[in-house]
Amino acid sequence: VRPHTTPEVRVREGLTLHGAVRAENGRPAGAPHPRSPIAATARMADGTWRFATEDGGLWRADTFTGALTRVGELASRVHRGPDRGGGVTQGAHHEGALVVRDGALRAHRLDADGTVRALPLARVIHALSVDPRTVLAITEPGALWRSEDGGARFARVRLPSGVALALWIDEQGVHVLTLTA
Repeated sequence: VRPHTTPEVRVREGLTLHGAVRAENGRPAGAPHPRSPIAATARMADGTWRFATEDGGLWRADTFTGALTRVGELASRVHRGPDRGGGVTQGAHHEGALVVRDGALRAHRLDADGTVRALPLARVIHALSVDPRTVLAITEPGALWRSEDGGARFARVRLPSGVALALWIDEQGVHVLTLTA
């Protein structure tokens, strides 16, 4: 494992990432650790976890700090969202499925059974799984989209004003950062 150069990322209360190392209440997970930093996490409906590393690796664990098993790989690197302050990375944590964005602005969904599929959107800025059926996405130039069927079809969400910039989920719910003129 290489030393990480990324800041600590708070996933949920008591759960953090330190590059490729996961920790719960300050206790790091045991080996093995991925070679690349973890870019996104998802807690699945059955309580297990999925992880995506920056190099495109897809991983599974029974608990947040449980032993990792590699379950797949994307053809390109995973894009990590920008830090929104306080050690929280936008779009880093998901519920029900893992949705990640690659360097070509395409979004991919990893389901609990290990299936990986591309979402039918282009030029994706952010994507977020809220639960196993609900996926939100922002595409250039700031359009917000919602899927109620796990990401198979999307409908545009009209914002009261401005454009959508980022998505994240935490203990208080789903958040959409917008910019108004």
